[in-house]
Amino acid sequence: MLATRLRRWLNESVSTWLKQHPVSCGPLDMTSPSEDAHRRRLTGTGERLDPHSDSWKSPSGEPDREMPKPTGRHHCSHCGKRFTQLGALVGHKRTHTGEKPYHCSHCGKSFRWYGSPNEHDRTHIGEKPFQCSHCGKSFTHRGSLKMHERIHTGEKPYQCSQWEKSFTRSWDLKKHERTHTE
Repeated sequence: MLATRLRRWLNESVSTWLKQHPVSCGPLDMTSPSEDAHRRRLTGTGERLDPHSDSWKSPSGEPDREMPKPTGRHHCSHCGKRFTQLGALVGHKRTHTGEKPYHCSHCGKSFRWYGSPNEHDRTHIGEKPFQCSHCGKSFTHRGSLKMHERIHTGEKPYQCSQWEKSFTRSWDLKKHERTHTE
């Protein structure tokens, strides 16, 4: 009972203090739900600090089709690409810097994204969770399954801009397009 009252008092005190002293956590634009949740975690309460934080949603909480979703406020200083999430920008910047801070515990291979070593781990343990619904063949990665399924569907989404020729894989199109420049 005492712990509950103490926790409530602490949450109210922190919330009041934060309202009087705005917290600066970098460029938070408060238009995305995750940034609003971040601020609410800082206060330790479920209270929204900004009543307009879900202005792009309808009263039911669903995205409002009439109101466009906010555009990316975080932009890459290298190429200008914009992102709505700061984490996506941080990961993107690694494509420019070459930084790969995440490593496989089995072989030491490095990765840009946090989840990539776990996905890569499947190659060491032989796990193949993605199965083709047409022939039953299994794959380690979802992208490999998707590319394989194009054999069955005949889908060729990569179209040459100069000829009426299509390809199942993007690198086949790139290889083909080099023939136009030679």
